Amino acid sequence: MLLEKHTRACGWAVLTYVLMTNHYHLLLRLREPSLSDGMCGLNGEFSRFTSARYGLEPGHLFRNRFWSEPMEDERHLLATARYIVLNPVRAGICRTPGEWSWSSYQALAGRAFPPAFLAADELLRLVGRTPAKARDAYRALIQAGVDELQARDGARHRDKTRTRARPS
Repeated sequence: MLLEKHTRACGWAVLTYVLMTNHYHLLLRLREPSLSDGMCGLNGEFSRFTSARYGLEPGHLFRNRFWSEPMEDERHLLATARYIVLNPVRAGICRTPGEWSWSSYQALAGRAFPPAFLAADELLRLVGRTPAKARDAYRALIQAGVDELQARDGARHRDKTRTRARPS
């Protein structure tokens, strides 16, 4: 797999990920300063593969350069991990992250074997002392995010209904 190849070559630890229909998110721990070179290699190789596969003119497949933000503390890191796997839920593609096959959620929740490039233990150690407790805590962390999104969507729906129901 392409991500595994570049993860190994760059010395990255992938803590979580999601592949969306038109972009992807990675939460990485860098073992060496290799982010720019690694992203250039990963995006460039994927772009060349996609262009060849679909008969496209070689060139930029990704509109923007990658974006990165350092994690200031564990709380920030866990919030980012949750944000990443909830991306397809926020996009309306699925109702729960477990329904989306192209993310690390299933592996981190203990419902699938992790791919070789995923540093599942490294992320799970932040939420629990034993593997079973860590997976339970991870599922609870993500479910809390799902609940927040559903509550927000419900409030938006109620606001729209109220707006339409008001007499002129």
